Amino acid sequence: QIWFTQFSVGRKFVHGAFAGKLVREVAEGLARNAIATDRVLLSLVRFRGRLWTLNNRSLHALRLAGEIASRPLEASAHIWDLCPVTAKFVRLHGPDFRLALGGGAGSGPLAGAAGRQRSSG
Repeated sequence: QIWFTQFSVGRKFVHGAFAGKLVREVAEGLARNAIATDRVLLSLVRFRGRLWTLNNRSLHALRLAGEIASRPLEASAHIWDLCPVTAKFVRLHGPDFRLALGGGAGSGPLAGAAGRQRSSG
């Protein structure tokens, strides 16, 4: 399961290979194999026993593509653990930090895509 880190997801990609494209447009390309899933690399952080995405639009596009295609998609991901300094910061701020990591309408596990996880860090 992969969780979103924002309460909502923007309609257009801002950075990277898909900058300026609508998330739905990328999802449709993924669903019909016009865009290879290896072009959508997820960046994930392991936090409190869950994986959280740093690129919410990419996760949403993969999730939506799986729904459109009615089949699971495979995606690659870099997975990082929190460094000791960041982990200490998170511990010091306790439950309040959770508010920045979702829990609203945009949060939830990845549905419709199976993660092929490639750990780094």
